[in-house]
Amino acid sequence: MSQYAIPQVPDVTWPKPAAPGPELQALKRFHRDVAWTGRVRAAGPVPEMTAIGEGRFHSSADGLWIIGEFSQDQYFAGQKVTSWSAQYIAGWDLARSCYVAFAADSNGRSVPFTGAIENDRFVITSEGASIGGAPVRLRMIWDATTPDVMSWHNEMSIADGPWSLIEEYQMRAL
Repeated sequence: MSQYAIPQVPDVTWPKPAAPGPELQALKRFHRDVAWTGRVRAAGPVPEMTAIGEGRFHSSADGLWIIGEFSQDQYFAGQKVTSWSAQYIAGWDLARSCYVAFAADSNGRSVPFTGAIENDRFVITSEGASIGGAPVRLRMIWDATTPDVMSWHNEMSIADGPWSLIEEYQMRAL
């Protein structure tokens, strides 16, 4: 007999990883590799700019989450003036029974979102963001009504004021 005892595994039901459900399948429609062109609205001292960018997506954690990598160049009067990039994660939160997302960008911002699919649109709204110390809510809308070209809008509300459009893009599959 060995001097080392082999422990017995208790007869219990071990927790198992979750499996992707229909909610994640529905979400994939809005998260496909895309390129876009569009405009960034004027904000304060910054004039309106045009933008060219792309987003690429893959699954993670046994397919439960969608991970996005975004990059964008912004132009004023035809001249590149800045670049932007972000990482994004979205999925179905089983505990809260809702869509959630989180974005962290090259401007040093990190923003959590909750949302829903409304027919041909995926809409997420931020929780607790701020810009320059002011409380800000962001609302992002993916509209897949037209299968070949998805439109995307980013809206902002400052101090629970009205929503105003700050970005809009037409996205085409890569």
